[in-house]
This record gives sequence, structure tokens and C-alpha cells, in this order.
Amino acid sequence: MQLQSTYELHEEHEVIRRGLVLLRALGGRIEKQHAEAAEDARQLMRFFSLFGDKCHHSKEERHFFPSVEAARLPFDQDSIDLLVREHREGREYLEAMQRQLELYDKGEASAGAAFRQQAEAYAEMLDGHIDREEGEILHHAEAAFSAQEDRRLAVEFERLEQQEIGEGVHEEFHALLEDLERRYAPSEGE
Repeated sequence: MQLQSTYELHEEHEVIRRGLVLLRALGGRIEKQHAEAAEDARQLMRFFSLFGDKCHHSKEERHFFPSVEAARLPFDQDSIDLLVREHREGREYLEAMQRQLELYDKGEASAGAAFRQQAEAYAEMLDGHIDREEGEILHHAEAAFSAQEDRRLAVEFERLEQQEIGEGVHEEFHALLEDLERRYAPSEGE
């Protein structure tokens, strides 16, 4: 049985992966000095910062991981510690990409290539991170969490979302991704 809490985290992973595809595409365009891509990349950085980190990672760190630990699921604390470290590492990548965009705006010749390298590294790390969460944690949580714990998490997730990112921001980000996908998503065979 799929729980509401794990379903929500899984769906957010899928949205984040859509953003990663776009980030890779934008990184290549910025490296080739396509100026319009830099503004779109800034919008995508906002998506990763607010949706990916402030909303999604906060749900995991504040509510989901503590519930996983309390349920004593069949993996060790090192697994959770690694995931939390990767959240911090992701924040560092986002900061580095922001710095490269600032240098790019100032005409720094190497900033486009540096942005692309940071974007690729971030996407690679986050793809692996999501694979670990999906394979190691969400699956086990579905078998271990009670309906009551699932409802509690769903309420906490909703509360966090309202307090941290506010009304309508999810919809704004979905519209952003759809717009960027129309303009930048790789076509079949690329």
C-alpha cells in the first residue's frame, strides 16, 4: 500500500528530476554563451532552493527522517546521515552555481563552463541521492509506517509547505518547469 507521505515525497522527486534535466540543458547553453539561458537558470536555481531544499528537504529532515529513525527500519543511521550530508552538499552546489552566474553576468569568460560543470555535478549527485531515498527508505517506510503515522506526516508536510514557501508557489514552479521544458528539454535522440 502506498502511503500519502511517501507518495508525496516520490512525486516531488519526479518534479526535481524534471528540473535536473533542464539544468543540464541550460548548463550547456550557458557554456555556449546563450545569455537568455542565464536568466532562466536563475529561475531554476530559485526552484531548487525553495522547492527542492526549503520545502522537500525540510520535509525529510524535520519530519520524515525522524519518523524513519523511530520506526527502526532495517538500515543504519549512517544512511540517514549520508542523505542529510547530501542535502548540505546540494546547497553548496547551488551557491557555487549562483556565484558562477554572477561572474557570467560580469563577462567572466570561464564562468559559463564552470556553471555547466557545477550543474552537471549537482545533477549527478542529486540523481544518486534520489535513487538512494527511493530504494532504501521510501520502500521500507511504506511497509513500516502505520496509517496514523502517515496521516501525521501528511499534516506536517502540508503545514511546512504553507509556512516555508506559501500559497501557490508549487503551482508557480510547475508552470516554470513546463515553460522551460517547452524551450529547453532535449528532444528524442539528443
